[in-house]
Amino acid sequence: MVQQTAFAFMFATLAFLVQPTSAEIIHVHAKRGNLEGVLAELDKGVPLEIRSTNMTSDPGVTPLFVAAKFGKIEVVEELLARGADPTIFFTVPDGLYQTGTALHHASRFGYLDVVEALLDAGADPKSYDRYIATPLHQALRGGHEQVAERLIAAGAPVQVLAPSIASSLSEADVERGQVIATGCEICHGKPSSVRQAGDNGPNLWGIFGKAAASDPTFEYSSYLREAELIWDAETLNHYLYSPYQFLPGTSKIMMGLESDADRAAVIAFLATLAD
Repeated sequence: MVQQTAFAFMFATLAFLVQPTSAEIIHVHAKRGNLEGVLAELDKGVPLEIRSTNMTSDPGVTPLFVAAKFGKIEVVEELLARGADPTIFFTVPDGLYQTGTALHHASRFGYLDVVEALLDAGADPKSYDRYIATPLHQALRGGHEQVAERLIAAGAPVQVLAPSIASSLSEADVERGQVIATGCEICHGKPSSVRQAGDNGPNLWGIFGKAAASDPTFEYSSYLREAELIWDAETLNHYLYSPYQFLPGTSKIMMGLESDADRAAVIAFLATLAD
């Protein structure tokens, strides 16, 4: 009898511990598209911009973000009508990476109605971060052409170019470029005249001056194949600066090099990788 009572107490305690808090209940409703549940929580006084912890989506986001990410248009429209902010750029609590905006995630999953509602409410189609890029990149990455067209119509830049580094190339530090380029080996493998492709990218030997997407041993994204680029100094400068903005939709996994000197150094090093 005592043992049964102990077990009952333990299970009751565990059940209490796993109950969602007020900070989570509204997010659960938002994720499920349960508008009545969301409104009931707001009527209780739960803040409109209350942040989630870990039970529904990305930690630290608002109910609007959750509803947008899961395409719950009725909840999105109601929260926006009540003043929810569609422009917030979320960062995970530990600051290790950027979560992005509600528009980034609605674009990524192709929810055109949600994207339109967010844009109409003032969401920024130009919103950019090196980690998550732009809503346009996310839409194209997911193959959502209609969403991409809507973002472009709202002002999303189709292509962003880097500042010129023409005057820096003659004085570029080739050795520093080689050091920086070692990070590329994770995907492209070690540069070699054998030109063996890496696990996630073609070998960089002979890349300078070469047509993009021309290595027959590697499968490129359609966006890179159709761009008809030549990897000269100017193109590499734009691409290395921000691949997701220079060529939205590309599958390249790279955060970009914001430093002019670093880009010049890498380009100067790549130019040495030739027979």
